[in-house]
Amino acid sequence: MCNLGAKNTKYKDMKRGFLANDSAFFKLIISCILIFACLSISFIISFLLAIPIFNLDFLEIISKLSELEDSGNIQLLRYFQLVQSMGLFIIPPFILAYAFSKNALNYLQLNRNPFIYATIIVIITILVSLPIINYLAELNSRLKLPESLYKIEEWMLDKERIAEKITKTFLVVETLDGFLLNLFMISILPAIGEELLFRGILQRLLIDFFKSKHIGVLTGAIIFSAFHLQFYGFLPRMLLGLYLGYILLWGENIWLPIIAHLVNNATAVIYYYLITKKDISIDLENIGATTKTFWYVPISGALLIILIWMIYRIYFKSKRPSHSL
Repeated sequence: MCNLGAKNTKYKDMKRGFLANDSAFFKLIISCILIFACLSISFIISFLLAIPIFNLDFLEIISKLSELEDSGNIQLLRYFQLVQSMGLFIIPPFILAYAFSKNALNYLQLNRNPFIYATIIVIITILVSLPIINYLAELNSRLKLPESLYKIEEWMLDKERIAEKITKTFLVVETLDGFLLNLFMISILPAIGEELLFRGILQRLLIDFFKSKHIGVLTGAIIFSAFHLQFYGFLPRMLLGLYLGYILLWGENIWLPIIAHLVNNATAVIYYYLITKKDISIDLENIGATTKTFWYVPISGALLIILIWMIYRIYFKSKRPSHSL
């Protein structure tokens, strides 16, 4: 009996990652180091491969990466975006999850099916939130720092202009191939990668570190928003991070925030494609952000409260058997 118990203990230890027993603080430090290392390595690899792929030398690549207005550089920009997204968002979460538990899929909560009702509501919630997100973005865009911090404000504005320029460069496409590539590059890949990293790894470590689910989710949402370096859209992105964090907590399933994130990004991709093709003339970006459309905002807010409460009830109040995808 003693030998059997020892074998079971040894088996359980084998299923735990080699960093499983370390503190949350140490895990956070290791995570930051690994993420930075993966980003650096992916940048170097992508740069070296770009030379033969695009038939450019070192200086030509640097020059083209700095010329965001030139539509001729779009393929090179997309290439770097794809490779570095893999190195920053996809690879590190799996390495860290394995280090923390060895069962990476279980640690990242990828091997669980979400309730289908909750999934449908999550999708509707993202679509319904558009007016209030636009309104908050408009408020956030009016941010003014004290004159003593004008250099910081100039830096923030510069980062905002660069991010907007890159986004518009990617989104404005007229071909179906370009549209499908954008769906993958801007919607699918970031939705999976960012949720694995920010919610699957970071949020979990922050909750352990602070010993509080709410502080962990809030801190993760702040880091998630700040990471994008778009400070004039910080507030709506932080609230999106809060929402994604809580539906992961409630559903204990990473697919819920992934789907929500994907729908949020895909909405912009589809909208810009239809606008570029002149198939629609609706100005989605200003719904709720202007005086004429402000009446959408309280309706959006009320519907969001109801829908989020429904998601909460599905996972905490309902005793019915689960309906999984």
